[in-house]
Order: sequence, then structure tokens, then C-alpha cells
Amino acid sequence: MTSVMPGSARDPTGPGGIRTRFGRVTTVIRTDDDHTTIDGGYHCRIHAQLGTLGAMTDDAVRVRGLRFGYGAFLAVDGVDLDLGEGELLALLGTNGAGKTTTLEVIEGHRRADAGEVRVLGLDPYANRRRLAGDVSAMLQESGFAGDLTVAETLGLWRSLHPGRNQAGSSALAAVELEHRRDVRVQQLSGGERRRLDLALAISTDPRLLLLDEPTTGMDPAARERTWELLRGLLSRGRSLLLTTHYLEEAETLADQVAIMHEGRIAIHGTVQQIVATRPATISCQLPAGVTGGELPGLAGTIRLSGPDLEIRTAGLQADLHRLLSWARDRDIELQRLRATEASLAEVFADVQAAGTSRSTATEPAGAGPAANGADTNGTGTNGTGTNGTGTNGTGTNGTGTPETDPSEEVPA
Repeated sequence: MTSVMPGSARDPTGPGGIRTRFGRVTTVIRTDDDHTTIDGGYHCRIHAQLGTLGAMTDDAVRVRGLRFGYGAFLAVDGVDLDLGEGELLALLGTNGAGKTTTLEVIEGHRRADAGEVRVLGLDPYANRRRLAGDVSAMLQESGFAGDLTVAETLGLWRSLHPGRNQAGSSALAAVELEHRRDVRVQQLSGGERRRLDLALAISTDPRLLLLDEPTTGMDPAARERTWELLRGLLSRGRSLLLTTHYLEEAETLADQVAIMHEGRIAIHGTVQQIVATRPATISCQLPAGVTGGELPGLAGTIRLSGPDLEIRTAGLQADLHRLLSWARDRDIELQRLRATEASLAEVFADVQAAGTSRSTATEPAGAGPAANGADTNGTGTNGTGTNGTGTNGTGTNGTGTPETDPSEEVPA
């Protein structure tokens, strides 16, 4: 927040005014007595200094060291998360990983056993009423009254937030339920109920949306349209935190991804950063009579099973170029040739298989602990590490030693 000298040429607000920012929008705030007027619109009461308003923060969500247990069972164990204004964070994880519990603490429905949680600068549990409207949640199960119509359900929800800029019918139109407004909720399909959940969540024009499995039950076309709606919210500076089992959803929408396992964040970063911690794959079939010993020197780990060749490498372009140049020079045709970057699905599967290991995806493959062939258990991933042991082979100064099936020994 930046103060402006009252009455100056740069101060269009006049005496007592300041200029600040909400997300990407510059906002003029005027004060008089114990009220604050924001853009001449909404009003809120301030109890001390204007600077104590928790909603004025650059972070929509900030979590540090969150712990929560159910009796002796520790469901969330030391979680750290950050969500900036106008960003989408996808929280992924196996069943029982702690995603929903984490979301419920952020929503203010549960009090953290330990750690710090701030939503728009405030403790969400202690300030649920103050955050109402600015924060909307879409839960896994809505608990709608089945006898109410779609329009009646929306009207009931809006009555709980009388001071908000409410979208009303436009929220139904946004989720393509306007034509179902007079239908009872119990007659809606599962996908339509999820869309009604979303309509209620966006109807108060919140700054922060917490979405728990938002597209579950939707058909592919409805899911695509929902993604477009969420992109539109992001373009307006809204912040979104969602859990999902659809990895494509996270890859398509998320600015940041965090994967939980056994109550902890196993890995987090952008999708690009996360997949860069795993090797790319080159695969093909070699012609009859071509042995692994004839292959060119490659940086990746080689696995040859009969004619099927697989190369796991941190240097996809370089190794692919060497392989294709070798094949051209020998007039060899490589059948079923494929070259693919690592995917979020592979990372997710590795997290499941490896158990909990704290990792931050800030370094690409080829640098740092992930590329030195070691995770927290000292075992490299897929043999691509330098100076470490991989599950598919042994790295030696950055050059993979081929792994073969028992039928063929390939010279190093």
C-alpha cells in the first residue's frame, strides 16, 4: 500500500485518500470517520488503522507448516502453500493424501492444529464471517435441498450475501443452466449439480475460489466449457485453488501444481518445472541384426529388450539427434519411433511409488539432487542421474550404461 500526500496534484482522492492495488487493478480508497469507501462502491467498517484490513495483501493464500490430525492419525503434516492474486494452484494427490482436509482448513471449516494459515491476509477460521463473499468454496458434495428449484437454490444462496455484487441469472448462464432454472435440484444429473455448485460459488464475484474436484461428473464438453469459465475468472484477477484427479485439468489450467502424498507436499512448482525433474523417453524398434553395441554414445539410459529400444534421457533433443544421425549414416530405418517429454502422470505415478519425499521443482533434470541420481532415499529416478544409481540403469558421469534383458549383453 502506498500513501499519497493529501491535496497534491498526484492525489485525485483529495484529503484523507490513498491509492492502493487489489490484484492488478489500481483502486482509490477514501476514508471518513470509521468507514472506508472503495471506488465509491462497497463499504466496510475499520476498527483501527486502515492498514489493519487483512484483505489488502498480494497473497490470496499463504500456508506455513500446516498440521492437522484426526485423533492419532496425522492427515496433514507440515504443508506449505502459496497462491498469488490472479493465479491458479492445482492441489493433486492420491486418495487420502490430505487434499480435502487442507482445503477445509483454508476454507475456515477446520482449525489448524499447528502452523499458520492466511487467506486474503486473515486467519480463515477466526474470520469466516469477514471473509464471506470474498471467498467462495465449491465442495465435493453440495448438500442441496432436492425439492428446491435451481432458481430457488440460487436465490437462497444470494440471500446469505446481501452486500455482494451478485451475478444472479448470469451465473446460471455462465454454467449453461439458465434453461434449467425451474427444474428441481433432485431432477438434475450429477454433472448439472456440479455446474450448479459452480454457479453458486461465482455468483458473489469472489476474489478467491476454492474448488474441490470441480469437474467430477461432467462430460468432456461440459468440462472444457468449465475450463474456459475458470480462465475467464483468472483473466479478471481472481485466484483459484482447486483439487482434481484429472491431471489434464491441472496441466491445462494451473500456474502452480503441488502433489500431496501421505499428508505432505511431495513436489511442487510449475508443470514445466515438475516434468523437467523426470527424463524424457525415446523409443523405437531396431531392425533385425542390429545390436545394442552398435548404438551411438548417448547421455541417457538405454534399455534394449529384443528389437525394442527405450532411452530415458534428460537431453531429449541431443540424444534424438545422435540416434537419427546414426540411423541415417547406416541407412537404418527405425520403426515405431517416438520421442516424448515426461508427463505429469509419470511424476504422479513416481510419487505414489516412492512414498513421501519433500522436493521443490526448481531445477531441471541435469542439475541439483534430482539429476544427481538421488532422491531422498538415495536412489535415482530411471537411471538418468549422474554419479548415482537409477532404477533402470547406472549413470556414469552423465552417460547411461545400457540395461538389457538376459538374452543380450550390450557392451558399455
